[in-house]
Amino acid sequence: MSDIFKQRMRNLGGTARPTSAATIVDQAAGKEIVVLPVGAIAPDPLQVRFLPRPEELLAAADGGDADAKIMLSELRALGQSLAEQQIHPLLVYPIIEVDPEYPQAEWRILSGERRWRAAVLTNLPTLQAIQLPKRPNDAERLIFQYVENEARASLSDLDRAEAAQRLKDQLTQEAGKEVPWAEVETRLNLSESRRIQLMRLYDRLPVETRPLVRAYRWPERTLRPLHSAVFNGTLQPDQAVQLLDDLRARTQRGDEISGTLVGKLVADIERQGYQGEAWLDEERERVQRMINQGKQLLKRDLSQLSSEGQAALRRDVQLLQRVIKDVEQAIG
Repeated sequence: MSDIFKQRMRNLGGTARPTSAATIVDQAAGKEIVVLPVGAIAPDPLQVRFLPRPEELLAAADGGDADAKIMLSELRALGQSLAEQQIHPLLVYPIIEVDPEYPQAEWRILSGERRWRAAVLTNLPTLQAIQLPKRPNDAERLIFQYVENEARASLSDLDRAEAAQRLKDQLTQEAGKEVPWAEVETRLNLSESRRIQLMRLYDRLPVETRPLVRAYRWPERTLRPLHSAVFNGTLQPDQAVQLLDDLRARTQRGDEISGTLVGKLVADIERQGYQGEAWLDEERERVQRMINQGKQLLKRDLSQLSSEGQAALRRDVQLLQRVIKDVEQAIG
């Protein structure tokens, strides 16, 4: 690990406490790199950065999830690279109690979740690792993982928000009293305004939507119209779930998800016209254009039309009425 990265962790770990994230780097410095069986290593279920398990990723890719297919391809490519040469060893610490999901594992990953998944997906037998002598405390572990992932710009906004909330809870537990948000902001190098934005995403959306937001990594700014509408009471939680499920379908189809799109979908729901089908937006836009054109037509003095013009327009209106009747019958 470079001196620059080591200093960055010291800065983000804060100086108010002697046990900061930088102490983990100090513990790893000079340690011998060992070779461990992949089966002796377990992932961290509380890892700051969300990554699906190998079996979950395979199932999602088989189900047609475009993002899962891309991630699977990237991890397999990484696995092939690891088979040729592993430049960066994993950082692991001993497991004290048996992990029921990984009963053969003796070491827990602190750093190297993607490499471990790549090894599993490509059936690599071993990985290089540096073994820490003991499990870091919760705050140290969280800050270390946060810093490492932020250095690679690989955290989603929900990852950041959950890390901030977890760190606040852990520091409060350690201190035995409420720790102010300013302490968390200092340790994670967050401005107050940025932290407020992240926590709005975390606090306002229904809890059951977090796995979806986490998996598809939608930024807070993109979902701001949605979480603001939920907070203001113009959208109900079940409507937010419905909208996010539609965003998932759009993402899997390869559509671009923007704040403008989310704002439009929120407005549709608030007008109580939206049904969630991804194709419906374009069709409703066509109907809206027809309505606007009809209003423009009414602004003209139709009484001055010639008899031939009146007859032609009447035929068009009758045809439109028949189409509207057919659509109403189809809707049921």
